Amino acid sequence: MLMVTFWAIVVAVTVSIEIMCNQWLRIRRRVEGDITGIYYMLVEGTLGTICLVATTLCGSGLHELTPASFCLLTIAAFFAFTGIIIANYAISQGVAGVVLAIFNANASIHVVLSAVFLKQAITIQQGLGVVLCLLGACLVSLGDLARPN
Repeated sequence: MLMVTFWAIVVAVTVSIEIMCNQWLRIRRRVEGDITGIYYMLVEGTLGTICLVATTLCGSGLHELTPASFCLLTIAAFFAFTGIIIANYAISQGVAGVVLAIFNANASIHVVLSAVFLKQAITIQQGLGVVLCLLGACLVSLGDLARPN
């Protein structure tokens, strides 16, 4: 469990750094978020292709995919990249911390969707976490609106 927590923290930090780099590009170089989102897809696609070739050469890559698995992966990739582009665009239009807080609330939405579609049971602690996560994201986003310009 300690390693899972460690890797989860690493993921949160790396996503935050990626979004902050995109924010820096918007502020210092005037690169809009939709452009950085599309560029993200180019880099991710290139790295993904290299990793796919490497894992296939090592014996555990593309040949293990069925057509149904490939379709599901394509749908997942579409939603992932669409989400990244929209997040980058939202950051270019507003405050990075607010967008990142709401963006990271996806974990609570994932718990609910897993319960509905994958029939996974939600514990009381998870239910409380979902409510607190969504409430926190709402409070962070509303706090910025309360400030006078």
